[in-house]
Amino acid sequence: MKKIRAFTLIELLVVISIIAILAGLALKAFGPTIERGRATTDQNNLRNIGTGIRMYLNETDDAMFSLTDSVAWPAVLQKKHVPDWKSFQSPFDKRLPYSGTPPAPISYAMNKAVLDTVLTKWDNSGSTVIMAASNVDTAIPGKTVKFVAVTSADGPTKPVINTPPTGVDLGSHQGRQSINVLFSDGHVEQMDWAKYIDNSTGIGKQRWSPMN
Repeated sequence: MKKIRAFTLIELLVVISIIAILAGLALKAFGPTIERGRATTDQNNLRNIGTGIRMYLNETDDAMFSLTDSVAWPAVLQKKHVPDWKSFQSPFDKRLPYSGTPPAPISYAMNKAVLDTVLTKWDNSGSTVIMAASNVDTAIPGKTVKFVAVTSADGPTKPVINTPPTGVDLGSHQGRQSINVLFSDGHVEQMDWAKYIDNSTGIGKQRWSPMN
């Protein structure tokens, strides 16, 4: 009868070590690809929301959402213009995904400066920030991105960007040094974090306070 030879503990540990090394190399190789895929999804989310906002403005004679609206802006958009709740959650946000009961986790926030206004007040330039990620949990200790406080009784379902973020916070991708931003003309741009938070120059002020 042929004797079956089993792995020794040392051999088993060697095999596990080799697998771990190969997995690490694969993760390092595919990491940038995964990052780019998330960034693309993030950009598509913002474009979808931007399209929904434009459709909403067409129905309201260019009147933007108000801070005093009884229904949060994501719920308004989702009901008619952006039906998929997944569009409101950034792929960089590691909070539990939408389970089917609204509201979904909202990763993005509106620029407060454009709320309670009409389109013609701030659509004079494609450089005006309309929306960007404001509450993204990266699942890395100390790296949960909360750019600004939420000023609404609706909490995370109605986030707004009160003031430009500060240098303390980090972006949502590319090592959290950049961020995707939706602008007033509907285009989405990946911005360097330092440029995104700039409010010291004329261009920076226009970007955040287009009516000043």
